[in-house]
Amino acid sequence: MNPLDLLVDPPRLFAIYGTSKFDPDEPFVGWGLEFPDEAVLWINGAHWVSRSANSLLRTRSLIADAHLAYLRPAGRPAGPE
Repeated sequence: MNPLDLLVDPPRLFAIYGTSKFDPDEPFVGWGLEFPDEAVLWINGAHWVSRSANSLLRTRSLIADAHLAYLRPAGRPAGPE
């Protein structure tokens, strides 16, 4: 990816949050950046890389009741177009 492409199509900010399936009193929240060809998620100092935010949500959902929220800058649509 050419770094100048980020000026035209900036990454989308998202959050994945929820509670552990093993301990419902253990909430978590992570944030990530979704690029056209991959997404990166950070939770508690650890990070994961996958094809998309939805793919990261599916992986996190194996161990947690997880939810995905796209966070939008002013003037930008929230979520997939």
